[in-house]
Amino acid sequence: MDEETTLVEYRTEQDGDKFVAFDSTGELVGAYDSEEQARTDVERAKLEDAMYNTRRFCFTLHSLR
Repeated sequence: MDEETTLVEYRTEQDGDKFVAFDSTGELVGAYDSEEQARTDVERAKLEDAMYNTRRFCFTLHSLR
């Protein structure tokens, strides 16, 4: 893993009657009515991160040819 490929961690917190999700850079992923909704969206974001990193890795390999 190089410096551009970083693992993003996520966290959810209760904020009043909402649940909010943040990534490890502090960026707001979203605000949700339930903790389950927040966790579901965090899982979606993790999947998107993995797909993005895989795409970038494949592109890098292809460009080295």
